[in-house]
Amino acid sequence: MTVSPTNGGVGESRPRVVQARAKATRLQILLQAEVAFAENGFDGASLTADILDPAGVSVGSFYHQFENKREVLFTLLEWRLEERRAGATQALDTSEPTLGAMLLAALLAFFDDIDRHPNTWAIQFRELQSPDLEIRAAMIGDRQKWEDTAAQMLERFAGVSSSPDLRSVAHVVTICLNSVLREYSAASDEERVGFRERVLQPAVELCVGGAERILAAPL
Repeated sequence: MTVSPTNGGVGESRPRVVQARAKATRLQILLQAEVAFAENGFDGASLTADILDPAGVSVGSFYHQFENKREVLFTLLEWRLEERRAGATQALDTSEPTLGAMLLAALLAFFDDIDRHPNTWAIQFRELQSPDLEIRAAMIGDRQKWEDTAAQMLERFAGVSSSPDLRSVAHVVTICLNSVLREYSAASDEERVGFRERVLQPAVELCVGGAERILAAPL
């Protein structure tokens, strides 16, 4: 007998019911961990008191999903970062073919992502200072990927091959834009009103103008 997986029946639907419950449990853990890590930091968040109890998940169920709290953190970040990369890639693909337009499109996509997932950004900025070398390396590694993207964009628009100057400019551009994102991430809802109109265009113009001066190429 085939029974709908939503009615808790038996038969052929049983594996699907178990799978659906496991998926729901995993999601509950990740969502509560996102809150706990943002508020208390990775080290300060208690697996039981701050994640499992509020999520309504038993310790036994947790260990069917994850090996430890560290795996939760890395799974959460990779999940959110995949969404973020997809949004930024789409923005870059549809923007006008100038460096300024592409940087602006990417920043707007990131701002939208901050609005949707503020806790993830708070976690990343906090854990950049983590005493845990593996965690800090993961945060830095993500920023390095965006720096590589910036270098590719500069190379494309400047028409020059990879060089120390180009890599240095990409590094500085990434730091500049990352500072804008950090400020927006830390701002209250009231402070975010008008922030985009006030900051984004000047930040992009500053990055593009400085890059053009150093690379001696119109971007």
